[in-house]
Amino acid sequence: LVVLVMVLRADRSVANTTLAVLTLISIAVAGTMVVQGFSSGSRATPAEARYVPPASAALPQLSCIDDLAGDAVLSACEKALFGSAESAAAAVAYAANQITLLISLGDVATANKGAGSDLMALRRAVERDELVILYQPKVDLRDGRVVGAEALIRWRLPGHGDISPAQFIPLAEESNLIQEIGEWVLKRVCRDYGAWQQQVPKPGRISINLSLKQLRQAEFLTRYRSVFDESGVAPSNFELEITETTLMTEAGRMVRLLDELHAMGLHLSIDDFGTGYSSLSALQQFPVGTLKIDQSFVRHATVSREDATLVRTIIEMGKNLDLEVVAEGIESQQQLDFLRSRNCHYGQGRLFGEPMTATDFLQLLLAQVRGEEGYGRMFAGG
Repeated sequence: LVVLVMVLRADRSVANTTLAVLTLISIAVAGTMVVQGFSSGSRATPAEARYVPPASAALPQLSCIDDLAGDAVLSACEKALFGSAESAAAAVAYAANQITLLISLGDVATANKGAGSDLMALRRAVERDELVILYQPKVDLRDGRVVGAEALIRWRLPGHGDISPAQFIPLAEESNLIQEIGEWVLKRVCRDYGAWQQQVPKPGRISINLSLKQLRQAEFLTRYRSVFDESGVAPSNFELEITETTLMTEAGRMVRLLDELHAMGLHLSIDDFGTGYSSLSALQQFPVGTLKIDQSFVRHATVSREDATLVRTIIEMGKNLDLEVVAEGIESQQQLDFLRSRNCHYGQGRLFGEPMTATDFLQLLLAQVRGEEGYGRMFAGG
């Protein structure tokens, strides 16, 4: 491992996708040995066991596959060699996941090399209808009622399955393609919503994510107004999610822009709240109605005193500011019970099922209208 780390540090070009796969075998073996060797020793705290990927690997792009494979392999090597047992295991798992994605994306890049750039591959994905929208239900934590959903985009690449937006949205943001994709998402969600309304009078509020690059587009507001006018679906049925970091970038301009969106009837929420640096006074400038607690805090709230305190503080702050609070990433009954004990308004996460198609979400709403139990069993005794 020492030799491997030195080689990768000296010559990043050797860390191509093929070598990354072969190297992963060595990392996995070494990581297992580290875990076994230290299993009798002191255990890492939950905070120490959280593996934080390198910044360059956090948002991979199709055009830098070799560099990303190098980052994933190198980070896993160093964690396995110098880190605790838990952090080594976490790093190996992360590297395996990244390299699997990189192989898939590498195949995409190779397949499209003769036809054009990686951006062209993504553009063709839009033209070929390879992008899909899935819906993550949002649940009222008081009684388990479905009150809406978050719209999630995926690239459904034939032969490779779904690719998350973290893998391709940064590429789209390098050009005006992000505006095209954003408009496509809004049109598709409006179409789905209109279809739901024919069978369910009130399908709830649907959240749509916005990026800073979208908000910076000169025709952003005009295009959004046009989509709503054409669809006939009221903007009040939707909520635009903006990250805390985006909100604090060019704050003065953001206030004016969000005021216009709010005037259209759109609801606004701050996504991943708690990960940025917004002050309470700055927060009050924006016409937001919802705070979404970042899933990293929810995930550890039942085992970490610090995260539990942070989650509790955000919930209380939201109530004091008359804001709705949504907890993201609920994956266990223990997390649900904790959030309910703190009177968190709403929640979403895999505890309530994987993100689903528009058809499946409609069936969920219809079952609720019929009075079927749905998620009620999780709230028994609440």
